[in-house]
Amino acid sequence: MRHSTAKCKEANTKSKRPESPNKRGTNKENKKSGSYIYVDLSYVPHNGNSHYSNVEFFKRIRARYYVFSGTEPSRDVFNALLEAKQTWEDKDLEVTIIPTYDTDVLGYWVAENEEVLAKNKIDLSPSASRCTINLQDHETSCSAYRLEF
Repeated sequence: MRHSTAKCKEANTKSKRPESPNKRGTNKENKKSGSYIYVDLSYVPHNGNSHYSNVEFFKRIRARYYVFSGTEPSRDVFNALLEAKQTWEDKDLEVTIIPTYDTDVLGYWVAENEEVLAKNKIDLSPSASRCTINLQDHETSCSAYRLEF
């Protein structure tokens, strides 16, 4: 049994597909700083709850736009975004925060961190517009947020 398991492991390593060209160039970097991905848009999990969205989240999920959905986002989550962004290798990457609601917490945080946010190329967009989408059957509709870039 051991012999056949060893052969399977050997066969699996021989038949691995080569890495994509996009991954090859960043492997050394990923090993040093942990793996991460770049996306255009990311929703911050659990309405900006700090138990789910922390510094590690923003280090691993690097987005051009972060949507903060919810009426009570945590100041800790905004601080986590700022802290993580300062560790990104490419300091020129721009980030925009898109809240779904204008809150006092966000307003005070932006005012207190205005210079640091500008230095780290973090911008604040007006809150997303709430709207209703009418589906093709003209009888069904659903609530949605409209984001304009």
